[in-house]
Amino acid sequence: MAKAQAKKDSPPEKRNEIAPPFTSERHRLIEEAAYYLAEKRGFEGEHELDDWLEAEQIINQTVQ
Repeated sequence: MAKAQAKKDSPPEKRNEIAPPFTSERHRLIEEAAYYLAEKRGFEGEHELDDWLEAEQIINQTVQ
C-alpha cells in the first residue's frame, strides 16, 4: 500500500514535447506552404494534391 500512496503523491511526469498546433493553425500553415510550392513551379499543371501532400510533410517535420 505504501508504494501506491507514494505513486499518488509524486508529481506528474513532464514531457519535453512541443504541442502540435491546433488543427486550424496546422491547416493554415499547410495551405500557405502548398501555395508557395505551386508558385515555385509556376502554377503549371494539375499538381494541387502533390503540393498539398508535400506541404503536409514539410509542416509535420517542422512541428516535430
